[in-house]
Amino acid sequence: MSNVLSENMDGRKTMQKHLISSTTATEITDERDELKSKMKKDLNQLIDALQDHCKNYANSFNEVAKGDWVDEAQKEIRQISKRLDSV
Repeated sequence: MSNVLSENMDGRKTMQKHLISSTTATEITDERDELKSKMKKDLNQLIDALQDHCKNYANSFNEVAKGDWVDEAQKEIRQISKRLDSV
């Protein structure tokens, strides 16, 4: 029973916060949303640039070196590039 009351109070607090921010702080929330959007765009551009650099670096190994270590290095670089997708 107390768990239900606690969840109800949390929901009420969240609703009150949303109401306050949407009525009294609209300019600030709009500015915050714009900044979040810009930061996300910048982050995506950085990730794309890093992935391009990883790809170019891995491909450059084919031109300068041969051997098992090259294959392993290329594999590791590609894994790093794939992990950047999940950021």
